[in-house]
Amino acid sequence: MKHYKKKYNIEKFNYYFTVSSLLPHKNLITLLNVFKRISSENINLPKKLVISGVGGKMIKEIEDFTITNNLEDKILLTGFVNNSERNSLYRYCKAFLFPSVFEGFGMPPIEAMICGANVLTTKETCIPEVTQNKAIYIDNPFDSSEWIDKMLNFASTKLDYSGFDFSKYELSNVVSQYYYLFHEFFK
Repeated sequence: MKHYKKKYNIEKFNYYFTVSSLLPHKNLITLLNVFKRISSENINLPKKLVISGVGGKMIKEIEDFTITNNLEDKILLTGFVNNSERNSLYRYCKAFLFPSVFEGFGMPPIEAMICGANVLTTKETCIPEVTQNKAIYIDNPFDSSEWIDKMLNFASTKLDYSGFDFSKYELSNVVSQYYYLFHEFFK
């Protein structure tokens, strides 16, 4: 973490993290509004959001929002990060935030859980199923007040992932399930 502390100007457990493409259905604008409020209202929560992931058509909108609202030192777009760096960012974040309103699967919350991060996410599409109902869920993914309330309510909580079946997501298990499905489909 020492390297990333210097690289991103972050402290252990004093930033929030998300992994996402910069597309509208990922709902990052809501998180930007959350951090605008945390900063402007001086809410007692970490004031930094680290966003990692590949680009998307919202990059300009996110950059403009950040500049217009004087959040340049609060919102950090890292672009692509390798697995080691990503896992370190998961491991040492205050919580992993996943505001998506549509997912085909939603692997980032699972990766965050595997790394031991608290996960706050939405109840949209498949997310509760893939997180096995073990995360903290936001009822209205567009409501910045609800995000802030949940962030405050769970600020000192460490989620218990006992009973989470991580083996479902091991590569060998996923490969065997794909093999089975393809074999059944192409009989």
